[in-house]
Amino acid sequence: MGFPTIRDDGTFEVLLRFKGTSRAGTETLQAWVSDWVGTNSEWPAFGKIQQFSRCFRSTPTVQLSSSGELCIRLYGASPYNNFWKDWYVRLVSDALRQFPDLDDLLDVRDAD
Repeated sequence: MGFPTIRDDGTFEVLLRFKGTSRAGTETLQAWVSDWVGTNSEWPAFGKIQQFSRCFRSTPTVQLSSSGELCIRLYGASPYNNFWKDWYVRLVSDALRQFPDLDDLLDVRDAD
């Protein structure tokens, strides 16, 4: 069994779990994530234009885990496009810059 766990339809979901929570709240973070995806829907990298929509089925969602950590859920479109990892690193980096009280990324794991 590899990571991420792939569903029968070829999709996957992962959680980016943060150490802290933002005083801004989940609604503000969700709005920021939605804006981020709109602004960063294309990314010139490795000699070509990478498209967010080729890696993900929809805009990530912000939620709290059952133990209270802030998470961003990514809805992967294809495990064979490994560029999804580059997108999440970029998203996390920008989120930590925008919301420093998120503290740090704890882990990236399969969504429940």
